[in-house]
Amino acid sequence: MKKYYLGFLIFLLLIVRAKAEEHAVWTSDSVRLYAQVKGKGIPCVYIHGGPGSGSYWLEKFFGDSLEHHFQMIYIDQRGVGRSTSPVNHDYSLVRMIEDFEEVRRALDISEWITLGHSFGGILQMGYIASYPQSIRGMMMINCTLNMRESFCNSWIPKASELLDVQDATDCPDNPEDLLGKMIGLIGR
Repeated sequence: MKKYYLGFLIFLLLIVRAKAEEHAVWTSDSVRLYAQVKGKGIPCVYIHGGPGSGSYWLEKFFGDSLEHHFQMIYIDQRGVGRSTSPVNHDYSLVRMIEDFEEVRRALDISEWITLGHSFGGILQMGYIASYPQSIRGMMMINCTLNMRESFCNSWIPKASELLDVQDATDCPDNPEDLLGKMIGLIGR
């Protein structure tokens, strides 16, 4: 009988541990951000790449391992996955940085670790520069830290080569123009 109660207690503990908390966080500009909190330990927000990648893949491939050590916060950025798009089409770096801070406040987390992947590294660095008091630490996975250098010295030349496109124009300094140049190649 004791084994039955012990087994049942372990089963209940596993259910409680595995339960994820899904949140809809409304930003100050009326975007509903999807956030899922799983695991125990130091809070760690995952800042996905893309733009447009979503948080689902990290959760599914590495979530079990990460959640043993951290309270993982998986956020789908504005306009991605389970989050809504802004009516005003504001996908600026400043606005996206504010989204992370608004999620942190909504979840009542005093400070967290940031885990940036790819383009998420740019967002991560901007967030850290804007809200250093919210950061306990940071981790980076294959991050882009300098958008111009990465795009102009790697992505755009390789895309031009693969598309057999002559790209003799200078690489723009302005992030919006740089993104426009990339989108122009994608559309070919």
